[in-house]
Amino acid sequence: PFDFVHIVWETAHKAKYIDHAAVKEIFETRTGFFQQQHQELLAMQATRPKPKLTVVEWSEFDEELLWDGNDYCFRLPFDTEVLWFPTWMSLEEAHQLKATVQSRVRFFHAALEFQQATGGARVITTRRGMRNVSDHFDRKSQGYRKDGGTLMRSQRFEE
Repeated sequence: PFDFVHIVWETAHKAKYIDHAAVKEIFETRTGFFQQQHQELLAMQATRPKPKLTVVEWSEFDEELLWDGNDYCFRLPFDTEVLWFPTWMSLEEAHQLKATVQSRVRFFHAALEFQQATGGARVITTRRGMRNVSDHFDRKSQGYRKDGGTLMRSQRFEE
């Protein structure tokens, strides 16, 4: 029988060996939440009626399809699909949702730093706001250095 060992980097210059059972335990600990969520999603999907989607290839796309009130799966080039559900919520519900998000969600605008030839740095705040909505995890905005990025606190889901 073989003994499987994983080589894991501790630092940029030092590796350590971890036996397979320990790695498996770490993996299951870290992915257990997502596996549970996936099982709950599968159970929920099994009881929910499936919408009837008409598949429309890109070569057959007509803009009028967007206004006829039917659900579609538009197949775009590069193996991309867009699911179109125009009656998912009423126009009034959509406006109410937009107003709720705008009034109750504080968006995070990342600051991008660009080094200048003069030795200084130019900081630009992005226009696209981001927000992480989760009951479980905060996350960092992307940074290129080891300590880069800014912690973006999650906003909890509300009923």
